[in-house]
Amino acid sequence: MSQTLQALNSIIKYKNERERQKIDRSLAMMDMATRLRQQKIDNDRQERMMQLRENQETRQAEKAALDAAYLNKQINALDKADVQQTNELELQKLQAEVDKARAIADREQNKNVEKIEDDLKAGIDNEIRSQKEIVYQSFQRSLPGLMDAISKGTMDNEFSLAESTQVINSLSKIGETKQERKLYEYIGNKYGQFLIPAIAGFQLSGGKDYDTLTNGLSRFYLDVMDNNKMQNLYQNAFGKESDVVFQNDLNKLNNIIERENTLESYKNSGDITKDALKYAKLQGKDRNAFLDQYIGNILQPYLGDFTQEDIDEINRRRAEAGEEEIPAGEFK
Repeated sequence: MSQTLQALNSIIKYKNERERQKIDRSLAMMDMATRLRQQKIDNDRQERMMQLRENQETRQAEKAALDAAYLNKQINALDKADVQQTNELELQKLQAEVDKARAIADREQNKNVEKIEDDLKAGIDNEIRSQKEIVYQSFQRSLPGLMDAISKGTMDNEFSLAESTQVINSLSKIGETKQERKLYEYIGNKYGQFLIPAIAGFQLSGGKDYDTLTNGLSRFYLDVMDNNKMQNLYQNAFGKESDVVFQNDLNKLNNIIERENTLESYKNSGDITKDALKYAKLQGKDRNAFLDQYIGNILQPYLGDFTQEDIDEINRRRAEAGEEEIPAGEFK
């Protein structure tokens, strides 16, 4: 950006120099024309007039020359003032357009960073939900009878306290074997008050309320690890060691919760905004990218009239001043 503005200043300085040279050349030509005309008049008069009149006309010519010189001086001053005023107005207009471009670039960057930040947060939420869903599916496979009983209780899209009690009471009749029925009856009496509403609420939410579900599962898994009776009942019902089955799910759930807490902190920190800005830069949607585009459009009308001679002269002067050469492409 600073290089572009420096280039603009060099360009404007060069344009001013060109205008001054044009004015000087015009004045020189005017002066030469005046002197030639006067010379012709003097020659004609020398042939027709006496020496006295010739001397008188010479004095008049001197006065005319003085008047012409004064007039030329006034014209020169006015032309320079017009050029300076035009350049100042041009610079003011350019500065206003550049300031407007900066404001637009800031708004565009903020809009894009906000969208990228929202996308990052949505990606984090989807990742956590997917991991919780894996644990939930494992729980469903480990206690299929319990899931069937709860699904029947939520078929009307409602689940009241009375329905929760009905599910608990029905668990003693769930299962293909006596051992399974004992297991489900025990789960209903021991864990039903918090576990069944948590699962039912999750189902009624359309699979969105993972917080309530994971809280219920965490309480259940933690108790099972120290509940010998529950472990024995599960072993008898399914021939599997419940502490192994549920320990794996508990470990996964603990890891998920820990990662969720870390990612929630990240979502609420300034780090996610910094990362969103980095992504915006990679996509060419940051402030500088927009600014280069807008300012390039602003400067285009001022850069298109330069010949190769003009470009060479500008870069020669920049080289003498120890400044970096402006690429020819920026003049187009």
